[in-house]
Amino acid sequence: MDLALKTMDIVYKVKVPEVQLDDKEYSIPQYDSVLDELERTLLIDESNYNIYLVDEYSEEKIEKIVDKVQAVVAQNEIRDICYAIYDDIKAPRIITLKKGFGNELKNSLDDLKNYYLEVLYDFYNRSTEEKDKIMEGIQIKRSRLLESLVEMAKQEGFKLKPSSSGFVFLPDEDDTSDSISFDEEKYKAINKLKQRAREILEDIKNCESDGLQKIKENLLKFVTEEMNIIKAQCFKTFEDQSDALRYLKYVCENIEKNVIDIFSGNIEDDEDKIISLISKYNINVIVDNSKIESPQVIYEEDPTLQNLIGTVDYDISGGNYVWDVSMIKAGTILKCYGGCVIVRARDIFSSVSSYLYLKKVLLNHKLKMDFNKIYMEMHGICIDLEPISINTRFIVIGDYETYNILYNGDEDFKYIFNNRIQYDNCINNTEENRKKLAQNLNCITIEKKLLNLNEAALHEVFRHLSKKVEDRDKLFYDDMELKKICLDADSYARKRNSNHIEAVDIARIDKYEDLVEKHLLENYEQNYIRFNVEDKCIGSVNGLSVIDLGYMSFGRPLKITCSCYKGDGNIMDVQKESNLSGNIHNKSVNILKGLISKMLGEDVDIPFDFNVSFEQVYGKVEGDSASVAELLSIISSLSKIPIRQSIAVTGSVNQFGDIQAVGGINEKIEGFYKLCNIKGKIDGKGVLIPKSNLKNLVLDYDIEKQIIKSKFSIYIMESIEDALEVMMGSSKISSKDIIDAAIKEAKKISKSEN
Repeated sequence: MDLALKTMDIVYKVKVPEVQLDDKEYSIPQYDSVLDELERTLLIDESNYNIYLVDEYSEEKIEKIVDKVQAVVAQNEIRDICYAIYDDIKAPRIITLKKGFGNELKNSLDDLKNYYLEVLYDFYNRSTEEKDKIMEGIQIKRSRLLESLVEMAKQEGFKLKPSSSGFVFLPDEDDTSDSISFDEEKYKAINKLKQRAREILEDIKNCESDGLQKIKENLLKFVTEEMNIIKAQCFKTFEDQSDALRYLKYVCENIEKNVIDIFSGNIEDDEDKIISLISKYNINVIVDNSKIESPQVIYEEDPTLQNLIGTVDYDISGGNYVWDVSMIKAGTILKCYGGCVIVRARDIFSSVSSYLYLKKVLLNHKLKMDFNKIYMEMHGICIDLEPISINTRFIVIGDYETYNILYNGDEDFKYIFNNRIQYDNCINNTEENRKKLAQNLNCITIEKKLLNLNEAALHEVFRHLSKKVEDRDKLFYDDMELKKICLDADSYARKRNSNHIEAVDIARIDKYEDLVEKHLLENYEQNYIRFNVEDKCIGSVNGLSVIDLGYMSFGRPLKITCSCYKGDGNIMDVQKESNLSGNIHNKSVNILKGLISKMLGEDVDIPFDFNVSFEQVYGKVEGDSASVAELLSIISSLSKIPIRQSIAVTGSVNQFGDIQAVGGINEKIEGFYKLCNIKGKIDGKGVLIPKSNLKNLVLDYDIEKQIIKSKFSIYIMESIEDALEVMMGSSKISSKDIIDAAIKEAKKISKSEN
């Protein structure tokens, strides 16, 4: 059986679509399903239906999401939100109105206040017949009462003199010194006059009070008549908005009631009180939607507590901290009333205070700006803001890891973000998706003023994106990745003085070697790490592994060796015994013991123990992708049949000898190719991989060229017998012959022992 892959099965080849260079439309492949699911969820009329979108961030995706959500919430009601002062200026209350009516209410209130001041000033300053008649009556009555008191005092022999405490009665004689003596009659007369003076003062007071009351009644009548027209106009504007209408009526009633109590008849005495009374009523339109047609959808780049919830500021005046209702500013949540707020998970969850307060808001469906209450109270500012009912949805964009941690570790998270939508950035490698990708690349080059990509360069981009997901039937889609490809390739092309980006410029992106990889290859080149790629060797096999740094990964060839000695068929894994083996690798070694027994026959006792080692590997070994290589080294050590060193192998095997797929197949092949290349020995080299990894093959073009020239080969295996054929067999030795040789060796030792 020929297990070497044909060139057509290895070479990556796709049809490159034509691109209209003047077309600037940017589209995201396979994103319609995400947008449709967003629409479906947002149309559910449930306030706690917030969404966690598992996706990578990009400006283009945010733009698509905002447009879709904007279309969904377009029919939702828009409301203006106001804080209004009633009696207590430190306890403003909420009024919500139809869009555009917030400023209408504020303007109406200002008009009413100004008109009240004008009407009151007019009443104080103008002269009316009724008001003059009342004042004249008071003056006449006051004069008559005082004249009667003067006449009475004269009859009793006294003179009347006004004082700060009332009246003083003095003897009518010229001498008013202390030497004047009063008889009993004089004292009686003075007491009688004092009593009469008190009665007259009380009468004057009552007279003035009665007169003032009549003037107040006239004032109320005057104010009411003068204000009727403007009140009616204002009330009519808000006749279908009960909260606003109720507030305006409340303000008018309270001004009219309290201004009567203030009225003393003297404008100088009353002016400050009247201004203080009227000016305390105020409105702050914290959300004004007069200039928008539908609820807002905002992507909040910096979801701090202040940006999300809002702020309550204060000022310093005369050395004192002061506050008024105009210092309340709305945050994004209120601005998006009826709409949606979009944030990134890393931004919102990195701020503990923001997330905790957001949870409080979403759980209670109310927002209260009290997060800095203690701080303000420390400065003597004690306010009590009424909570605001919210109608705002949230979309959080993040990764699976964040979602899993919060879902399993935060009881509230699963309640407030109970909808998860996912975007798979491993898109199908179809002509339609390639056309969208090519068009997006064109948009990027236009936007960034970069060189255009020719057809060969586009083909290399598709190779690069398929390689990212290790699947020739898929393409990795990420806006940031596309931009990075264009920017890097443009710099390489300009350095070559080219007028467009070519395949070689894209290929250079994948050829970048990290310092770790570079130093590792130098160690192979200088034989610091011993590695043979020629001839055959008993008990030694070239395996393959991957070093994953997170930001990049690359292949590392490994030499796996096995020595056998008398024992009971145990496999001694040097890595495990040295605490350098992970759990998955431990499992794969345990599987090998059962598989060896199955291959050699259940009736065959294995009189050997096998010592398996990963040579010159000093870190932890994890995974099962070396289990085929380990098994080959064991069989070779037992059968004494050597293994080809020119072919490296990777693959996992189960207890029945079936070969299973492994990860990092491209990095492993390229790692062995680079090793052979630095040793100057490419001819006749190759790699044995599981057949189930065929779809994962997306190799560099340089390797493909060597495969086309038949210098480098890729072999496939479905069973352990296939691996034995490739690695240890020949035209004269089959996989059965190899297994028979191992059985024969085992029986020979067992027989000699008996």
